[in-house]
Amino acid sequence: MILGRASIRYSKALLGLAIEKNSADAVFGDMQHLEDVIESNKDLSMLLKSPIIRGDKKQDILNIIFKGAFSELTTAFIEIIVRKGREALLHQIANGYQKAYKQHNNIVTAEVTTAIKIDEKLKKEIVSKIKSDKTVEIAEKIDSDILGGYIIRIGDRQVDASVRKKLNELKQGFNNNPYIKDF
Repeated sequence: MILGRASIRYSKALLGLAIEKNSADAVFGDMQHLEDVIESNKDLSMLLKSPIIRGDKKQDILNIIFKGAFSELTTAFIEIIVRKGREALLHQIANGYQKAYKQHNNIVTAEVTTAIKIDEKLKKEIVSKIKSDKTVEIAEKIDSDILGGYIIRIGDRQVDASVRKKLNELKQGFNNNPYIKDF
């Protein structure tokens, strides 16, 4: 997800306030929940982006949906965002907060793609293999199209040790045969 300037500024401001109030962990959980709900419910996403529906109605709907689910700081922050007419950015702000929180706490997310579900022992082995001075968290993704092996993506770096990649390399090697018959 590409974050805009406004959503980055709002998420950093929320992180700063949450750190000041010693509730950064609670707000992190709230932002994860908010992002999950908006991603899973397209109607809510469309409602937040709709210029036709007034802000006070959107606030009422959000209060009904998330009643008692968020900390006081998160609830107050969402009210300010809606009052300022920036509710369409809530999904991006939630995502940006999570990224800023992880950066602040030296947490790096390794996205591991495998053909089958991996067990806890293998997850720990992967974490130990990744040489980092940061805390590593694993985001597992299952894609049967890779046939076997794994793909590990951390930020903008990727290690592709999948069977699909190896098969494609073999195919390209056979297609680029330097020996050409002239007769």
